[in-house]
Amino acid sequence: ASVSDSVSTYMAASAAAVVRRTACGVCYSLGAGATSSPLLALVHGAPGSSRDFRHLTDAIERLGAPLRTLSVDLPGHGESPPFPDGREPTQPEM
Repeated sequence: ASVSDSVSTYMAASAAAVVRRTACGVCYSLGAGATSSPLLALVHGAPGSSRDFRHLTDAIERLGAPLRTLSVDLPGHGESPPFPDGREPTQPEM
């Protein structure tokens, strides 16, 4: 799937985070850190958004923890648009 960079003060927990949108519109924020570092995936509940994790991602970066974070806005939450037909996605679709 192709992605596009996007400027977002809403999602980016820090200036070092990269915010992208997938081809289907789902937004995610990838925190700073070495690409060889373990990746911690942060998926919010409903209702919620990637912003639920902003204090955690800030702390991980501030403390220099050897992790990268991936914060996702599921369809219809945060900066990710809902599915075009307006329905709620099923678990396998996410």
